Amino acid sequence: MIKIEYLLNQTNLIVNKYNQLLDNTGGRYNIFNILGVTTEETRLHSAFISELLNPKGTHGLKEKPLEAFIKHCLDDDFHFQSFSAISKTEFYIGPKTKESGGKIDIIVLDNNNSAIIIENKINASDQERQMLRYNNHSRIYNSSRLLYLSIDGKAPSDYSTAGIDFEYKTISYKYEIHNWLIECKQIAVDFPLVREAISHYINLNKQLTNTSYMDEMNNEIVTFIMQSSENVQNAFELGKVLKDIKIKLQWEFWKQLEISLRKFGLELNDDDPKKVKHWKIKGFYEKQRKKDIYYGLW
Repeated sequence: MIKIEYLLNQTNLIVNKYNQLLDNTGGRYNIFNILGVTTEETRLHSAFISELLNPKGTHGLKEKPLEAFIKHCLDDDFHFQSFSAISKTEFYIGPKTKESGGKIDIIVLDNNNSAIIIENKINASDQERQMLRYNNHSRIYNSSRLLYLSIDGKAPSDYSTAGIDFEYKTISYKYEIHNWLIECKQIAVDFPLVREAISHYINLNKQLTNTSYMDEMNNEIVTFIMQSSENVQNAFELGKVLKDIKIKLQWEFWKQLEISLRKFGLELNDDDPKKVKHWKIKGFYEKQRKKDIYYGLW
């Protein structure tokens, strides 16, 4: 018992250290979270990326962010006249048919009739033949690259490609976009407002890709546990009762909530089939094919 208590105390020290770091640095503050636009694909993510890619953008960094993007996300054989480029969002390419049309999330065009076409996916599902239509559109340019951007770098579905093989590249917010943003922040070192905006977006990107302070904290906890076989054994013992702790905590929550509601004179229907029961909470945390996840107080 003493050994397990030591494990919990050491883990608590690590957690407190990272919480203190967040408090001291304002790490919990993010303007995009406050505005409630964290998953707004068009209004936030495409707009933010497109503005950075635009040499004529308000950031004042000229073509440097675009050149950094090409370095991180495209192949060395792609030649693009960055200084003449312009970036657009929701670029209309005609009425939607099976073979053509639609709106491209982000497109960057230069004076040599070259194009970078980006299909941006945050939470939205693939549209029918979408990547195929954009690939067909890319043929009108002298040179082009078609990119499929997602959180983790997944490939587009057959629903989007129509099961047809053609050339495109997958990139992710987790790796390519993150590394590009880090370089953009360095580029903007003498542009404080731009630099801080990029910093906020980097932190948001970490949240979206689950690579925030939580990962650093978890890695430190794992490193501590792996320091001895005794720590590992105690961690396994804690793992065995973790589910029981979750069940008990939730059951206590519902009991206290019911007491409080009745104290304020609210009438509850004890016979409602959806009323919370201990066995329902237990089923919620256990692997059951037909578990009842809809319960509460009425």
